[in-house]
Amino acid sequence: MCVVERKIDKLGRIVLPMDFRKALGMEGEAEVVIGINGNTITVRGIDAACRLCGSVEQVSKHLKVCSKCIAKIKNH
Repeated sequence: MCVVERKIDKLGRIVLPMDFRKALGMEGEAEVVIGINGNTITVRGIDAACRLCGSVEQVSKHLKVCSKCIAKIKNH
């Protein structure tokens, strides 16, 4: 696990280190999913997360939706 310290600017922005972005395949502009759990903030590439619930488990790369959300949609 790699950890770096960064400052948040007056507008609430933070720069992700280039090495982090490259490791996640986020070169150039990229969309991300930002989450909060207690006092922890997570940042994930949008392709890795379900667009409906944010889960990163069993996400269809084509639909960008997880299997649980697909099942919920089918049952409605």
